[in-house]
Parts: sequence; structure tokens; C-alpha cells
Amino acid sequence: MSRTEKFAAARAAKRLTGGQLAELVAERVLERTKKRPSIDADYVSRIERGLITWPGRDYREAFQAVLGAKSAAEIGLYSRRSRAADRPPPVDVDGQLLALAGAATIGALGGGALAALANGLASPPTPARIGHIDVDDLHRVIDGMERADHAAGGRTVVRSLALGQLAWTQETLRTASFRSAGIRQAWMAAVARLGRLAGFMSVDARDHETARRCFLIALQIATEAENWPSRLNVLSGMARQAVHLGGGASALQVTTLARAGEASASTTTRAMIRVLEARAYGVLGRTAEAVSAVRQADDLYEQRRPDEDPPWLWFYDDAQLMGDTGHALFPLALSGAKVDAVRRLRIAVDMHDVADTRGRVFSLIKLATLEVRLEPGAAAYATAQDAITAVAGLRSGRALDYLNDLGRVLRRAGTDEAQALASQVSSTLKAARRD
Repeated sequence: MSRTEKFAAARAAKRLTGGQLAELVAERVLERTKKRPSIDADYVSRIERGLITWPGRDYREAFQAVLGAKSAAEIGLYSRRSRAADRPPPVDVDGQLLALAGAATIGALGGGALAALANGLASPPTPARIGHIDVDDLHRVIDGMERADHAAGGRTVVRSLALGQLAWTQETLRTASFRSAGIRQAWMAAVARLGRLAGFMSVDARDHETARRCFLIALQIATEAENWPSRLNVLSGMARQAVHLGGGASALQVTTLARAGEASASTTTRAMIRVLEARAYGVLGRTAEAVSAVRQADDLYEQRRPDEDPPWLWFYDDAQLMGDTGHALFPLALSGAKVDAVRRLRIAVDMHDVADTRGRVFSLIKLATLEVRLEPGAAAYATAQDAITAVAGLRSGRALDYLNDLGRVLRRAGTDEAQALASQVSSTLKAARRD
């Protein structure tokens, strides 16, 4: 029996419809958290179709209790990206280094000796010849930096490492030889991925000029490699930058270019492109087109085959789709349009993996902003407090921009509680500027 079949069988054994199960789960979550969750028969259906595999903790515990399961696994729930049982125990690298330093007589090295040790470390030479193993190594390095970016944001030392690595890999394209033309193309695709990462981290750090330069470098390399998936990766970064800067028309131009490569794109990639179109339409205030693009993205995502996705698309899961589409509809909801932004953002907040802290915080801030604007009250202010607290642990310029928007909405709310929260927002923004 498959995981999705386990869940459906457990529901059937209790003789519950999807709507009835959703209602019972909602009641248990409300009892536990004092907040009524946005869960319905469609959410249950998405679990049974394998679109949602790891609901938030409160949802999981409620499903287990209602279905009489001893564990999440018993009803087929599992985390796609983080399975603690399969991971080796963490290695205390810092502790090992400290122990080694102590064993080597602390304080015995003078400044001159340290300078001698460091000589030649700053600029490693480029390899004379590059093969498949080097391509794989570069992808592993980029993967680690991408995950650090998703966890902490672009205003970290990792961006400096990415920019330095990009310069080094560009030099390899000028000086290194390759075992075959195919390996050179694969290396170029990896370099383009690195350029996109450096560019998008720069967007997140509000260094938009550096971001544009990195994107253009990456796009040129991907084009020379004749690698459409890499081009689509770069174009997606460019579209997201345009959306963040309020350039809906520019974002649409970029997604139009991306459409030219859809024939070679995975279904998940095509869903992502539709979401970016929706986000552009949302910025432009074109409600009908935004809603239509969101529906197309949902339909494409349901047909996805993750094994066909390029390596850079590892992050695009259920939570990412819900967050992205919620962001697309956010400006429309803020202006009073009846769109499905709040529900999608709530689902994203519940579903985001702990490894994607930034994505969760983005959705949380947007959700708080909508709740305060549309339904001000204790529940909305609690969400706003959660958002303010979460931002303090993140190094992201975009998060600060979104928090500033929340502060404006709080100030307009006019209540004493909202004004106190607005003061917290101001303090958080001031502290971030000092960093």
C-alpha cells in the first residue's frame, strides 16, 4: 500500500468524508492553538493525491488523533526534504578544531608564522583539466550555498563566497581544458547556476546592481552552453527581482522570454513560470490574469515529476507553490480583491520545512499584513508578533522590506496594540540597519 493509499484507507476506516475529516482536524487545532485553521476538503484531497506529504505539526498531530494513528508514518505522512532518521549524527567540527588547536600548544604561533601559513591561500589556481567529477563537485558546493541562502538569507558571508566562486569559475572557462565538449557544456551550466545564485543572493541583500551583472553573466554562459534549463533558472531570478522592485511589465517581458524554452522544461519548471507570470500580473493589478495564471500553475504542479527536474529546482515543493501563489495574489487582496491569498499563505506557513526559514518568514509577514489589513484583531496581531520575532533571526533585505510594509499597515490600524507592534517593527528595522 502506498503512502497516499494509507492516508485514504485510514480516513475510510473512520467512515469520514474529506470535508468531515477536515472539520474534525480544524476543531482539534482550534482547541490546541486557539486559532481556527484554514483547512477544508481540498486540503485533505491534496494529501491523498500526494501533493501535500508533510503538513504542519499541529495538523499532523490532529490527523493522527482523529484517525487513531500512533505516528505520522502510520497514515502515510512523510517529509520529502528532511528525514532525520536517515541522517548521520552531526559532527562537532568546531569542537574537533578546538581540540586540535589545544593539542598543538595554544599561543605558540606568532603573527609572522600565521602570515606564512596563509601565504598562497587567497587565490587558488584554476585546474588544468576539468572532468565529470569536477562538475559534480561544483554542483554539490552550489547546492550547499543555495540551502544556506534559503535558511538564512542573502545578507550573509555566503554571498561573498558565491561571488568569489563565480569569479574563479569564470577564470576556469578561459584557462582550463575539458575532457570533452559535453563536459565543458555541463561545467558552463553549473557556472550559470552559480551566477544565478550569486545574483539572487544580491537581490536579497538589496545590492541590485550586482544582481543584474551576475544574472547577465549567468545568462550569457547558459546561452553559450545551449542549456535551456539553466537559462530558465536565470530568467526566473530576473523575474523575481523585477517583481520585488515593482516592475510588473519588466517581469512579464522576462517570463515571455522564458516561455520560448518551455519545450525542454520540466513540468515543475513550467508551473514556476506560470507563478512568476501571476506575480507580475499581481503587481500590475490585473486580477483576472493573475488568478488564471495561478490556476494554470496549480494544474501543472499536480502533473509534476520531480525526477525530471533540474538540480537547481530542489526547493520547489508544496510549500513553495503555496507561498509563491499567495505572494502573487497578495497585492490584489491588499487592494480589496476577493482572491485566495490568505488561505494559500497560511498553508505555506504551516508546510514550510525548517530548512527554508526565509520562505516561511516571507509568507508569515505577508499573511500578517493581510490579516491586520482585512481582519484586525487579536488573531491578526498574534500573527504580526510572530512575524516580527521571526524576522529578527533572518539576514534578508527583502524580509526587511516586507516588514516595513507590515509596519505601515499596523500604524494605519489605529489601535493601541497595533501601535505597540508598529514600534517593535521600527526597532527591528533600526537594529538591522546597524548590522
